[in-house]
Amino acid sequence: MILTSRVFAALKFMNRANFPSSTVNIRINVNQIKSNGNQSSNARHSSFPQNAFYHLAAQRTDILLLTPATAGVEQRRRSASNSTGNSSGTSSVLDKIPSSAAELVALTPHTIQPYLKLIRADKPAGTWLLFWPCAWSIALAAQPGGLPDAKMMLLFGTGAFLMRGAGCIINDMWDRDFDRKVERTRERPLASGAIGFAPAMVWLAGQLGLSLLILVQLNWFSIILGASSMGLVVTYPLFKRVTYFPQVILGLVFNWGALLGYAAVRGYVDPFTVIPLYIAGLCWTMVYDTIYAHQDKVDDALIGVKSTALKFGDRTPTILWELSTTMLFALGCSGYMAGLSWPFFAGLGGVGAHLAWQTFAVNLNDPADCYKKFKSNHYLGLLVFLSIVGGTFLAVDETMGDRKETQQTLKANLLRL
Repeated sequence: MILTSRVFAALKFMNRANFPSSTVNIRINVNQIKSNGNQSSNARHSSFPQNAFYHLAAQRTDILLLTPATAGVEQRRRSASNSTGNSSGTSSVLDKIPSSAAELVALTPHTIQPYLKLIRADKPAGTWLLFWPCAWSIALAAQPGGLPDAKMMLLFGTGAFLMRGAGCIINDMWDRDFDRKVERTRERPLASGAIGFAPAMVWLAGQLGLSLLILVQLNWFSIILGASSMGLVVTYPLFKRVTYFPQVILGLVFNWGALLGYAAVRGYVDPFTVIPLYIAGLCWTMVYDTIYAHQDKVDDALIGVKSTALKFGDRTPTILWELSTTMLFALGCSGYMAGLSWPFFAGLGGVGAHLAWQTFAVNLNDPADCYKKFKSNHYLGLLVFLSIVGGTFLAVDETMGDRKETQQTLKANLLRL
């Protein structure tokens, strides 16, 4: 009631003062608003920051209540205004610049926000995690002294965004009943009813259609290789119902780009170089997605959803380090067989340090810390990419030739077996 009375008092004042039609900002500190005890049944789902401000934009009699996701923009605008006096130019620019994908989505029309949230456009970490194995493979396929193919990087970056969105829609279609029972996922568009099943199917068809347009830009070998992953993409959500290792299936799906990127550049897959890279990506996915799964382990145990978080239990840090060690070894094998130079192996030291940090520093009983460590893997993926780029750029043809001879020897020995 206090909030309502203050808003209407402000509007009444504006009408008397004959304000122009330009937007007038009214900011009310929610800490000053007392509850009258008549909270709605959905109030417990609202967890706004203590210092959040509702931003009301009034144009005479029209009121628009923006979501709390714009609080960051509002706070930066106020800080800039305080530090520069009344610098309207600076504050107006800051007002329009969102600092995160979540804020950007929050500023879009309300009718399309559920569709953006359905593809997790407000949480881009998953897109990066899907893209980096593609980028590793493209960089690995570059010629000695060269850089990754820019066109391929753009195509695979766009494809990663589209296929990650399609995968999220498929996952939410399968899991919408489960999602309603988990605190973290109950507000997802399909689970909450913000989007119906039929519109979601249309949205999925659009994502897959655009992804196909990206795929057909590649050579025929890559088209067939890329299309062959769809079976795993569609069925992945089912595995969490029957096995404690759905993260293995996710790793097979999320790192398909480690095979596809090299094939798109070279027209074939070098098994001695690419297969170790794929194994490294698989182990990496098991590390970060096991940490991610620890966010929901209590709810998952209650509703019957399986994960490595539940399987590993208290042994999780030890097993994650074993997977991390395997990842480092596989990356080293891939780089050695590709003839990469010293920057790659130097970069692996940083990769190992990051893996050790997130494995042993994460608080597996704190969902917020689990999500923080999960998101940090974006920087680990970037570090691996830069290491491969540096190792390829400084590689020499003689070393590449030596590695080819090693590959031929290994191939001959395998054929004898």
